[in-house]
Amino acid sequence: MPALSSSPTRIQAFVAGLVSFTFLTMGFFLVWFGLELIDLGGAYYYALYGVFMIAIAVLLIRRSDMTVKVSLVGTVATVAWALWESGDNAWYLFPRIFAPIAATLAIVLLHLWLPCMGPKAYRSRTHVALASVLTVAMCLNFGSLFIVHGIAKDTNPVADESLSDAGQPWTQFAGSNARYGHVPYSEINRKNVKNLKIAWMYRTGDIAKDGAEDQNTPLEVDGTVYVCTPDDNVIALDADSGLKKWEFKSEAKSPIWHRCRSLAYVDTSKNTLRAPASVPTDANCVHRIVLSTYDNRLIELDAEKGTTCSGFGNEGSVDLKTGMGEVSPGYYMQTSGPTLVENGMIIIAGWVWDNMSVDEPSGVVRAFDAVDGALLWAWDLGNARIDKLPPAGESYTRGTPNVWAFPTVDEKLGLVFLPTGNSTPDYWGGKRTAASDEYSSSVVAVDYRTGKERWHFQTTHHDVWDYDVPAHPNLYDIPGKQGAPDIPALIQITKRGEIFMLDRRTGVPLSQVEEKPVPTNDPAQGERLSATQPYSVAMPQIRGGKLREADMWGMTMFDQLLCRIEFKKYRYQGDFTPPSVEGTLVYPANTGGMNWGGASLDEKRHYLILNDTRIVMLSKLVPRDQTPLNAGDGHTGYAPQTGTPFGVINQYLVSPLGVPCNAPLLGTLTAVDLSTHKIAWQVPLGTPADTGPLGLKTHLSMETGMPSVGGSLTTGSGITFYSGTLDYYLRAFDTDTGRLLWKGKLPVGGQSTPMSYLSKKSGKQFVVLTASGSRGSPDRGDYVIAFALDE
Repeated sequence: MPALSSSPTRIQAFVAGLVSFTFLTMGFFLVWFGLELIDLGGAYYYALYGVFMIAIAVLLIRRSDMTVKVSLVGTVATVAWALWESGDNAWYLFPRIFAPIAATLAIVLLHLWLPCMGPKAYRSRTHVALASVLTVAMCLNFGSLFIVHGIAKDTNPVADESLSDAGQPWTQFAGSNARYGHVPYSEINRKNVKNLKIAWMYRTGDIAKDGAEDQNTPLEVDGTVYVCTPDDNVIALDADSGLKKWEFKSEAKSPIWHRCRSLAYVDTSKNTLRAPASVPTDANCVHRIVLSTYDNRLIELDAEKGTTCSGFGNEGSVDLKTGMGEVSPGYYMQTSGPTLVENGMIIIAGWVWDNMSVDEPSGVVRAFDAVDGALLWAWDLGNARIDKLPPAGESYTRGTPNVWAFPTVDEKLGLVFLPTGNSTPDYWGGKRTAASDEYSSSVVAVDYRTGKERWHFQTTHHDVWDYDVPAHPNLYDIPGKQGAPDIPALIQITKRGEIFMLDRRTGVPLSQVEEKPVPTNDPAQGERLSATQPYSVAMPQIRGGKLREADMWGMTMFDQLLCRIEFKKYRYQGDFTPPSVEGTLVYPANTGGMNWGGASLDEKRHYLILNDTRIVMLSKLVPRDQTPLNAGDGHTGYAPQTGTPFGVINQYLVSPLGVPCNAPLLGTLTAVDLSTHKIAWQVPLGTPADTGPLGLKTHLSMETGMPSVGGSLTTGSGITFYSGTLDYYLRAFDTDTGRLLWKGKLPVGGQSTPMSYLSKKSGKQFVVLTASGSRGSPDRGDYVIAFALDE
């Protein structure tokens, strides 16, 4: 072996020793856990590359001129393997090749700095060139994460709609009981949206904390913006200035789940369900705000004053626990808000505390007179005899599927469409009744004048994965061909990522649905499983595909390896893998897919705009004799499922750094062209700028897409607004192409759906949202923010 050209300094020797120790440590880590992955039937690569790293460390200790060559061979082999396993997908390549390239670069730089074998000229020429190539490769590899990896299109935009009447109110969630989530206004358009600025900001004083969340979409009627806070307080603000007009404090109390997604506005002078003579004509409470609280009260307030309407119920309030039997605190509540029909009927359902017990309050849906609060009808799917109050000594059927998302109303057909959840608990259904099995995870059409069912359609059979129907249906009229009348359709999005299109008169699918076989092997004790599940095969599926080991991700190759081990350890056979004691991977998770924010609909463009989340959940059934003492919120952590053989523990599948184990994209915004049943465009939604590994903010706008909460808003000018990302922005997208037009920084993140109105007083268009903190973020606030064009 040739003699050394010179001896290293103490600093050089220390650095060389530190690098050698680091490579040895990483090598042994990869070999140890790589062998575990091989034992589970996984990839051989990590153990083999670990051997390379140990060899590099040994060669470096000996200061051998073979160190660079061996490291380079390992890197080239890694790149070849990565391309073979994952193709050219930037998100898949990054954790596989960044560390090996960086390791080789470190070795090359060390050889340039340390006295080494071989002539100095050889080192300076070859190693400098190699270091340059490796540096460029690292920069390209890292820089690719900031490029939008999605399906966007370049097309001629549809012409803007003309301005609508400035008096068009926003009276319910998504604008009206038809839930379009669309406004026809075009003052804010694609050319000037970059000039949006904060017009006013109001602080409610109600900061969402300790499990509370602000998910409210405000209303706007006749120059007043109405907001409800996480603690069910109602505030009226001037639509132009944001100054407070009045505030009502509900004094609601519940141990969990504080949130208020929407209010409703009633103009009793336009009541079409009552005879005109029976509608109040005095000046008080002609215009009303309807609030449903999380401690089960239905309250009406004078929209001008904020005082309770004494003629409604008992001094302004209806007790929603009536007829429900035992309701323990937190086990039943209203979160999504009331639905108003013809300014004369309030339809209300409720949320139950998931996975606590088989004996939870009923999922009954009820209708109340909007003037006096009288009960008009009840839909109890467990007992058709009960159509109003239960007989004395009885209650509405306990444990039936509930309706926790917003219903949608077709006033022309006289139907209200109810998206149902599950009979609780969600993850073991051995005791469910035939009626519950028939109506869980369905959309049900009910005649809103009588409360009688017309039809129902099920999106998941015997659901033991918490695939509730999570969002309001969308109404869409399919244009008739050759002069034929339009076909009234209903579009139902799901947590599964399936989109069902039905005839809203009959519930018959208008887009092909197939029953496909799903896994039924090794069901849990006492469980029964459906052999098939419905797939909407002619509509696009908005989700990732069947997971593979290669889909597991991490910020580095090391946490990626651990995620691959986790994937191989648990039960996963694709969609509808049965729940199990050993642990089952559920994808999409119980958050979706799509969730309660729902989709918005631009009828002129025939575009359905929706956001989805793509994360994996690990669900474990826990035998009754092993159940922990403390329960979580019913969705994550431990839940007892009392009355069944098993509790359940749900947790997201994340790496030790706290990032999801499945590769990006983790969330998207998608436009579905309803005229072709194809995806028009799909782009990442959100970045980890305000979140990141170990809970630290990365401040990097990498286009990973992120989990999102809340829905979108579309406008007549061809803009889609969205604000429910984990980073703190209101975004404006081109509805035609998916191109990001603008984003405005928010003081904290949001979970709400934005809304828009045109002021009668100033003629200005405003976009309003609430921002009180992204889900899981420690940054909390109490903001109501209005954006308008900067004059």
